[in-house]
Amino acid sequence: MILFVVHTLVPLRLEWEAVFLGIGFTAAGVVLAQRGAWLVVKATAPDALVVPFGALLLVALPPMWDYATSGLETGLSFGWLGRCFWGLARRYEQSVVSPSDERTRPPLWLCIVIGLGPLVRPDFAVFTVVFIVAALVIDPGRDWTGRAQAALAIFALPVASEIFRMGYYATLVPNTALAKESGLANWGQGWRYVENYAGPYWLWFPLLVVAVVVAVVIARAARTRDVRRLAIVIAPIAGALLSALYVVRVGGDFMHARLLLPATFAALLPVSVLEFRAWYRVAIATIVGWAAICALSLRGPFPTRTITDERRFWQTNTRVEHPVTVDDFRRINGYRRGKQARVLAANGDRVLALFSEQIPLAASVKQAAAIQGGSVGVAGYLAPTDVYVIDTLGLADPLGSRIRIGKRGRPGHEKVLPQAWMIARFTEVQGPMLDQARQALRCDGLADVFEATSGSLGITDFFRNMSSSPRLTSLRFSEVPSEAEKELCPQNP
Repeated sequence: MILFVVHTLVPLRLEWEAVFLGIGFTAAGVVLAQRGAWLVVKATAPDALVVPFGALLLVALPPMWDYATSGLETGLSFGWLGRCFWGLARRYEQSVVSPSDERTRPPLWLCIVIGLGPLVRPDFAVFTVVFIVAALVIDPGRDWTGRAQAALAIFALPVASEIFRMGYYATLVPNTALAKESGLANWGQGWRYVENYAGPYWLWFPLLVVAVVVAVVIARAARTRDVRRLAIVIAPIAGALLSALYVVRVGGDFMHARLLLPATFAALLPVSVLEFRAWYRVAIATIVGWAAICALSLRGPFPTRTITDERRFWQTNTRVEHPVTVDDFRRINGYRRGKQARVLAANGDRVLALFSEQIPLAASVKQAAAIQGGSVGVAGYLAPTDVYVIDTLGLADPLGSRIRIGKRGRPGHEKVLPQAWMIARFTEVQGPMLDQARQALRCDGLADVFEATSGSLGITDFFRNMSSSPRLTSLRFSEVPSEAEKELCPQNP
């Protein structure tokens, strides 16, 4: 949505807009984090000198540089976390410096921003919850009307978004959550993901220093019985621990460090800046020394079988030092597939273009053509909208995302849709395996998925999709057509 609005107003290439937005959101998040931490200090020590501490740790991490400029949602994550913390810190500072009985709730703008967590990333619901708790402790409100207004402001957009998802896509979660099986545990791979992130940057050492400082900050707040200060310090750290625990549980990601960066950012929010007191100076000097070493010499590991340094991976495969625009990816297969899709549409060739052959489309297929896209990004960006790009990994395909994982492997790449399903879905070619796949596509379950995602959409259809969304979210089937037919069509002999 943000990209759409910006692209409408700013005459730049969409790829560069994504990069600049990521940089802007990241910078804003780091600045707001420091401002918020300074307000917390200022509330009880207005003349204290503060220096960067947690923020220095963040900006020294090479993965922060990579994902601030990647065009992904990570920059938005940092901006949102910093904005929420600053809003809570400002509220805390006001409650200490100028307490008033007239305040009946946290400001509505802050409530709306806190509620945006699940829209930034669905798993950020954990941060929304802890920020709500912190807001209630800092300023619980004096009447039920104010509390009701705050609750409405927090939950209106995420609830509306969830209702739309259920009615439009007939699923309770994004399709990527189905493809990556975000509900399954993969602790071993998750721990390897942590080691792949923390090891190369000696991150255990500075985080231990930060933990000692946080313990001192919490102890000081506890001695003064400042419950509000305790809430604003503990809430982001609790959210960071829950977020990191979830990432480890699901097995992390195939991108080095990516999913653990928001938890790192959140854990450092309360100590983004630190008072320059005698008992903190050793910790500050330690972080300064580590930050210099990390920024100048420590780098991520070379790609492993399951985790990749995406920046170096794409530098190697594109032979471009800083690949940004789609033309920088002209050497990869996705670029060639996207260009092929344009040619097929322009020539009126109604075919399914697999990696090895082209097959005429069935008469019932509405699209001008269909191509096997592999990873869907570059191919999907280049292809015209009337060509169906089949995401073989299922991240953007309602069929591939519902394959049952047979063997754990590279996160996000564990489901690979066999070509038999593509041929059965888009063509009229006959054969035992194709007939079994085609029969499975017609049975209850998959037939409902396709009706919900590509059929007509009226009011009745919308509510039907909503009622079907729990069942279709949990639907899984074997990638082997004969087994899938038995699972999905038990009534057949």
